Amino acid sequence: MTCDAFGRCGSCRLFDKTYDEQLEFKATALEEAFASHLSTTPLERFATTDGGFRNRAEFKIWHDKEHESIHYAMRRLDDSKSYGIITSCTIVSPAIQKQMAAILPLVQSSEILRFKLFEMDFLSTSDGETLITLIYHKKLDENWVAAARELKEKLGCDIIGRSRGSKIVLDKDYVTETVHTHHGDYRLRHIENTFTQPNGDINQKIIGFLSRHTEGSGDDLLELYCGMGNLTLPLAKNFRKVLGIEVAKSSIHAGRENLEANGIENVTFARMSAEEFTQAYTGVRSFERLREVDLASYQFGTVLVDPPRSGLDPESLELVRRFDKVLYISCNPETLLENLNDLASSHRVAAAAVFDQFAYTPHMEMGVILQKK
Repeated sequence: MTCDAFGRCGSCRLFDKTYDEQLEFKATALEEAFASHLSTTPLERFATTDGGFRNRAEFKIWHDKEHESIHYAMRRLDDSKSYGIITSCTIVSPAIQKQMAAILPLVQSSEILRFKLFEMDFLSTSDGETLITLIYHKKLDENWVAAARELKEKLGCDIIGRSRGSKIVLDKDYVTETVHTHHGDYRLRHIENTFTQPNGDINQKIIGFLSRHTEGSGDDLLELYCGMGNLTLPLAKNFRKVLGIEVAKSSIHAGRENLEANGIENVTFARMSAEEFTQAYTGVRSFERLREVDLASYQFGTVLVDPPRSGLDPESLELVRRFDKVLYISCNPETLLENLNDLASSHRVAAAAVFDQFAYTPHMEMGVILQKK
């Protein structure tokens, strides 16, 4: 992959290496850091496509007042507090690249759409469906709605306008991704401004890795940080029943719609934090939000966690320790290593993988399967 912003744009920091060299560099670093846990377990490597792999992206808008023009901007590589102009981005999906080129001159030609615009966010699917969010430092009125609806018709995609305390949707605030698995295809609704996996190709490889290591489980699955069911739905066929826990209300709403759309009946979602569920499961507190969930009816043998960068908190870590099998997906190997060190007395690493979710950056995604000793 090549890009005319290499060396200037702070998004891609490993531009001086070929893609194969990047993956080797990152995987080797993980093998060394996790050596004590991987002594008998090889680290599988899952590569992504070399370019066009991001289905989600955010760009600042730079206003050139002298020429009354606007440009995309990203934080500079040499100074993260300042921005530099970019003309394109080759790591985003082909659908986003196409819309980036199409929307900028259209917005620039409209004073209503251009005025006080400071960010554009793009969300796409693997088959090209795209949603664009325009974010402003001004109140959006009926004139903006009329101009935005004309923009929507020209681009052929949905548009959202955001300003402080306001969200205007033309005409829906989600895209629908198709996830392919050996069980079949799943249609998943990805809502704007909620967490979705940025790399669709790697997302499917994560699902494949987890599915392979849970095939025919037959017990019940507890999933913490389940989001809108991205991992929950494809894995549900490997388990008798699944309980998904998620704190974000919009994600739970989307998850329940995804269950209905895919005809899945053995999954229940509950809206609460991992910390709250730990308190409920261990009998420390009772929650009204679990009144319709019979925890005693579950025969949990497996737990799946995909926590934020901070990793598992001490209480959730102790909850996880109770399970025979732990599926852990991590976007931060440093906190994963800390959690594995804490779990080493009760569990061993049965399988491990690196997923190159964020190519051309030092960031790495890891997956481990832990088995109780």
